[in-house]
Amino acid sequence: MKSWSVAIGAFLLSGVFSALNAMGRPLIHDAGQPLITKGIAQSTSISPHRAAFHGETPRVFRDGPNMEPEVAVGVPTTVERVAGQRDTGLARSIGTVSRDTPSPVKSISPASTNPSVSQSSPDIQNKPWVLGYYTQYSPDSVASQNSLTANLNAVTAIAPLWYSYRADGSLVTMGYHRAFVRTYAVAHGIGVYPLVTNAGGNDTILTNATIREQVVQSLTQMAVRDQYPGYNIDFEQLNYWDRQAMSDFVVQLADALNPLGKVVTVAVIPKTFTDPYGRAYDYQVLGQYADKVVLMTYDYHCIGSGAGPIAPIGWVTDAVNYALSRMPANKIVLGLAAYGYDWGSDGTTVEVHDQEAVTLAEDQGVPIQWNGAYQEPWFTYTSGGVSHTVWFENGYSDAFKIALAQQDHLGGVAIWRLGDEDSHLWAVLGNIRY
Repeated sequence: MKSWSVAIGAFLLSGVFSALNAMGRPLIHDAGQPLITKGIAQSTSISPHRAAFHGETPRVFRDGPNMEPEVAVGVPTTVERVAGQRDTGLARSIGTVSRDTPSPVKSISPASTNPSVSQSSPDIQNKPWVLGYYTQYSPDSVASQNSLTANLNAVTAIAPLWYSYRADGSLVTMGYHRAFVRTYAVAHGIGVYPLVTNAGGNDTILTNATIREQVVQSLTQMAVRDQYPGYNIDFEQLNYWDRQAMSDFVVQLADALNPLGKVVTVAVIPKTFTDPYGRAYDYQVLGQYADKVVLMTYDYHCIGSGAGPIAPIGWVTDAVNYALSRMPANKIVLGLAAYGYDWGSDGTTVEVHDQEAVTLAEDQGVPIQWNGAYQEPWFTYTSGGVSHTVWFENGYSDAFKIALAQQDHLGGVAIWRLGDEDSHLWAVLGNIRY
């Protein structure tokens, strides 16, 4: 990564923090903590993107320590990896409570209600993305739609969680009001790139050449029929030996979509120069054939691990460094978390989104602390005899990641997920003008 002076970083962030303070940002106390302690229990990490499978039993990542070696190049990491923890993009379902609760829908007035409205693929390589992951787990879930409606001037694209393929190549369709969402987004100049997952973490749709071609044809036909400009592919729980098959799939899909003026974008588990995980993703191939590659830089700690930061800045920086060594900067999209976790001493872990964390601290009468090493907020409280530790991301911590994306001329940022974010995140994006 390019060497940027402290002065440049301070200049970029000063305006952001001034804006947050002016908007009444809750006071955050700087309280240093030791660096991540070794020996934390191995994580059973599940991707938040895997929250698509509402009600499905999450499965542990299979990309474990006994993996094919990869040539390590360059610098050591600046934040030590938790011993034994698996690096997923996310973790979402085990023991968590759904936060996609119904609320009154804000005024929505699409310019057109025609579900077949056309959308051409924008020049996404040369224009920074602000991508919002859009979810709707029930017909009356409106959190993502409300967020999109309130931030039309900031969001440039959405990846609605709509499609998944089973091991036999059959399609599972998810979400609600898809025609409306598509029409509404297009009417406001927002690209719609449906999120596509591998149901149950299966790799058959990659390793079986016949089924792989079937899936490519299915996606191509849908892109033409529904006039999508492209897709966001999020295949997880893969083995290291799926690396070539994963690359083959992206190449085949790009070869099918590109002549139609459509693109392929991919979400990947973040890797560093010393991190042994995520070997199913060949960054160099993906960087060549995908138009955008989203680094799922969150869940450094998650359900199944001990308490700790969700996206420590040192690890995020290392992940960007690695990606920059493998693909063009303008293709890299930096993932931003809009949530955190509440770890209880009784072994329970509950997901909390940004505003829930702030409200929880207020209700418990405890101050939100700021860890300068990780550049992330946290706090502790005791309830019913159980000690709790909460780490979460918010607009303040995201400011450091957004500044990093701007400084390295990355291809944008991606928010998991619309509706969970701290509202100050939009002030940060507007102030930095990324």
